[in-house]
Amino acid sequence: MNTTLLAALAVLGLTFAAPALATEKDVVEAERFALCARSVDLAGMRDDMDAKIAAIVDEVSQRITPFAENEKSVEAYKTALGLALDGGKAVVVQRVIETCATTFTIEELNGINAFYVSPAGKAWLEKGRTVMMPALEGAIAEVQPQIEAEMQARFCAAIGGCALPEQAQRLPGKKT
Repeated sequence: MNTTLLAALAVLGLTFAAPALATEKDVVEAERFALCARSVDLAGMRDDMDAKIAAIVDEVSQRITPFAENEKSVEAYKTALGLALDGGKAVVVQRVIETCATTFTIEELNGINAFYVSPAGKAWLEKGRTVMMPALEGAIAEVQPQIEAEMQARFCAAIGGCALPEQAQRLPGKKT
């Protein structure tokens, strides 16, 4: 037998023997991964990402439709975009699960998952999506112009002055 074949057989043997050699650390890690995957599902992360992907595909297709040659090309583009985003979603979810598994203990994850299935946890998740996130997004949109103007003013002051847009010169709460 050649050395490549022997090496492949050795790796194959180790692969099949690995479950029998699982350490307590491996068992704990596997449990944490499983609990994190459950947390992701209970929190609705995949569903939220699916909704965002659908919204992106819809928005992009509305923008390209007037420029497309025909409806078949728009549908092909939507399908390609949706599948690419779904592939990206899988990577993102896996990273979240990996980070979760290295961050939380089994006890913490059991508590988190118990909360998510409790009436209070279900209310937190639902109202977080329907009330809290829209309020957060609205607050960010509302304060963003002031933050940008403040940043510009601070930057100009730090470099010794620059021409500011008129709205940056009249920051709320500042005397001009």
